[in-house]
Amino acid sequence: MKITRKITAVILAVVLMLTMITPTLAASINPIRTRSGYAAFLTVKSGKPALSSEEFLNILNKISDFFRIFTNGKFPTSEKIDVSYDEFLLIANHHILANSGLDIATLIGNFPPLNINIGYVTEKFEIDTTAARETMFALRDECYANGEYDLANVYYFVGVYVSIIDKVYFYAAPTSYNENIYEVYLELTYRDGLTETFSTGILVDAVTGEIYSKNGNGILGIGFNFNMNEMMVYALINSWNREFGFAVTYDIAADILPVWEIITRRYYFEYNGLEWLIQAWKGSYFMTATGSEVGVYNRVPGEELGTFYNCATDDQLMNMTMKLSHEDTVLLDLGPEKHWWINGFKMNGLMYEPENLLLEFSIEMPDMDMTNAFVKAIEEESHKDTTYTVDGTTVSVVWPAE
Repeated sequence: MKITRKITAVILAVVLMLTMITPTLAASINPIRTRSGYAAFLTVKSGKPALSSEEFLNILNKISDFFRIFTNGKFPTSEKIDVSYDEFLLIANHHILANSGLDIATLIGNFPPLNINIGYVTEKFEIDTTAARETMFALRDECYANGEYDLANVYYFVGVYVSIIDKVYFYAAPTSYNENIYEVYLELTYRDGLTETFSTGILVDAVTGEIYSKNGNGILGIGFNFNMNEMMVYALINSWNREFGFAVTYDIAADILPVWEIITRRYYFEYNGLEWLIQAWKGSYFMTATGSEVGVYNRVPGEELGTFYNCATDDQLMNMTMKLSHEDTVLLDLGPEKHWWINGFKMNGLMYEPENLLLEFSIEMPDMDMTNAFVKAIEEESHKDTTYTVDGTTVSVVWPAE
């Protein structure tokens, strides 16, 4: 209940803010890039180019312009941070650019500078940036000692942010335990003269192409990893959004914004004293990737109001597979793996209408009672456009392209 209210409030706030700036963002890319315009943009079956680096930067610049307007234009002239990379990371960047069209190095180097906003704030409120950094870093160390790693990272980011950065140097060094696995480091030079080096916690496997976090919570703690060989982003079991469950409100918010073009199917049923929801999605995400998701959720009858469901717990994980195809091209082929939310987002430089994608997934149920309940839910789903087969307690679902 409390989580539902909080999440609803946050989403409504975000939607309201983005509703104000979305027309400006859309105009910076294409005058018809409203949600309906974006849907029309993806009508060719062969796919359309994903968002380019230039378009992405235009969006970021428009966001920066929005904040300038919001503060009466009192921000100083734009000032970019000096960003550089070593050869290893530049090679990785070239691979991503060649396969997706996104130039990560250029995007980071041209990101609307954080110094503009914090420079104004620190001057306005006479903040001692050195003292503020030391305070934040002390809180960071305290959280690390207590095992509160995510909160520690938040304090660290705030400490870095208020310090005002002049230079950033990204580099990678082989780990002591495997010469093919590199750890990514940052060397920061602050405006007050201090230079420090620290590990980002990001590891790059030069053989498999996997980019992941050494503490297992995803790149930069966001719960997602990236595989360069597959050009695929995917979520881990304990990604941050597992704590927030699912509500139809989330889909409504996604439907409003012009950066998604996805469709979904929901299968509701009751089993073992719980109300269950298995949901599938397919389509284009953030104007940069084509992907699909299958999630497993449940709730105790009467404990939650509205459409809120909890994500399946560790003892409710099930073996799942998922395959996403466009015509004769297989975009994703995942599993089997125990999960509550199997997913993948392919960054191959193209996006497709969700109706032109074939999604196939399977879930191994714990017993025949749940198998039968899920099968009945598929048969009763209102769209009547998915078929299924049953092999023992494994249900395989096919959601065809139109």
